[in-house]
Amino acid sequence: MADPIVTSGDGILRFEGFSACRSLAIRVDLLPGGAEILHQSHGTTNVDFNQPMRAALNRVTDRDALSLAIDENAFVLVRGEESLLERKVDLPLAWLKGLASIPAISANSETVAKIAGPAIAAFFRELPRTGNGRDSHWLNPSPRGLRVARTPADEAIRLTGAKRLLVLQALVPAARKLTVATNPTRDLTLWTLHFDDLRLTLALSPEVWRGFSGEGAALNDLSREIAPEIGEALLCDGQSTFDIEAAAISLGVSLPEIRTALAHLASQGQVGYDHIDAVWYRRKIPGNEVLVRRTNPRLSQAEAWVASDAVVVESRINETVRGRVGPDPLTAHLVETGPQGSRCTCFWFGRFGLSRGPCSHILALRLAARIPL
Repeated sequence: MADPIVTSGDGILRFEGFSACRSLAIRVDLLPGGAEILHQSHGTTNVDFNQPMRAALNRVTDRDALSLAIDENAFVLVRGEESLLERKVDLPLAWLKGLASIPAISANSETVAKIAGPAIAAFFRELPRTGNGRDSHWLNPSPRGLRVARTPADEAIRLTGAKRLLVLQALVPAARKLTVATNPTRDLTLWTLHFDDLRLTLALSPEVWRGFSGEGAALNDLSREIAPEIGEALLCDGQSTFDIEAAAISLGVSLPEIRTALAHLASQGQVGYDHIDAVWYRRKIPGNEVLVRRTNPRLSQAEAWVASDAVVVESRINETVRGRVGPDPLTAHLVETGPQGSRCTCFWFGRFGLSRGPCSHILALRLAARIPL
């Protein structure tokens, strides 16, 4: 919570981080008008806010003027006669993996509710304040607002550890609007408080013990073949945000190819996604030299099985493919994948299904069968 990643570009400053348990991801977007910017260029850095910096921020009042100076290696805060400096630090692998997963999760999210005014405070008064953090509630969107219930209604969203949202409680009186989005499996939520020149988004993982690094939201896109020249061209256009339709026209490729290229770039820590503005933005995570294959072991395993002929395609019926995956025919897992979904006999699929992305066996069969994903 004290190690923000800072991204600069197009009059916006974005601050990102995780909770200590990594089941919460947060991003603060300081929008144009929220600061007087004297000089700005594109870039991303990360620093460690130590106790003196946190103490200085806690002393800030509405009457104080703050000045920030941020570059590739440092963050400087000036408040009156007080000046503090924090140096760039290394990011742990779990943070790199989580930061690479968040854009794919956000890009696949759907806004399900928008509430404003007193309804925001009313919703937060309903939130449970007791429990062990592992108890499940259900978020039931309706035309009248949001309700938290013990039983699901139609199109309900699973909300585990709902009291994690209480971290936003102190900010509610100043918020103009609350936007809620969820993922396709409706168990991961994105909560955005809107202020005049600032937005704060809190992402809640499906479980309090579960971070974002293993979600596998982009694995389908990453398993597609894509010409590296497309990603290189996107990064070389000099812009801090990406207009995917204009990029598709200028590069002479399809929109799915552009989206796949952006998913590859996101997994490499090169871009982020703002689901409120529905825009991809340049965000080169420090330490992103960790390659895609290291941060996605399921994809690496699938490719290894295909390369070693450990995948047998047994049938193709109406675009549904069935096969066996594994080096030993006696213990190989049975896999089925097609337009109606995928299934596998492995332990991973039995435990998670597709809620954390496809297992390595499903990926291997898709790769071997050359299924367009």
